[in-house]
Amino acid sequence: MKGLGKYAKMFFCGAVVQGALLAIISAVLFVYGSVYLSPAPAMVMALGSAGTWLFVGYAMYTFMVLALGVTSLFYNYIEMGLGALKGMQSKLASAHFWLMNIGMIGSTWMIMYAGYIGGAGALMGLNPGQIHVQLIGSYPTPIAIFVVITILGLLAGGAVFVSALRKK
Repeated sequence: MKGLGKYAKMFFCGAVVQGALLAIISAVLFVYGSVYLSPAPAMVMALGSAGTWLFVGYAMYTFMVLALGVTSLFYNYIEMGLGALKGMQSKLASAHFWLMNIGMIGSTWMIMYAGYIGGAGALMGLNPGQIHVQLIGSYPTPIAIFVVITILGLLAGGAVFVSALRKK
């Protein structure tokens, strides 16, 4: 990958890896799941209610994969156009990459899973209160923690962008 800076490569490779994981998740949910999972993920999403969160998590994960790819362009501009990242900028760029990736996988995958089991519970006749207490009540706190991790990564990246542009 000639012509890309260190962090641009890192985010580009991250987007490729996350894109491959998204393809696997898509295949499991919509191909394998349609045949072998009961209830099928499409049925869970179609029902609405808690199952909507399966779609929300999937859509958020798709968006974050695209965001990684776009972020590589920003880093390429900073590294190639404004100069290499050094010192604190380099540390913040690494934090941006790792926190964003860990946070996005943790939050979106948990949202998808909670949405699936919640929607499956609805299909089995559980009411919303039962679904929350018995199936998905323990998920909001860890999801929120992963969202905070993602936000910290995004803030670190924002700090890199602002500091690099201010140097120019």
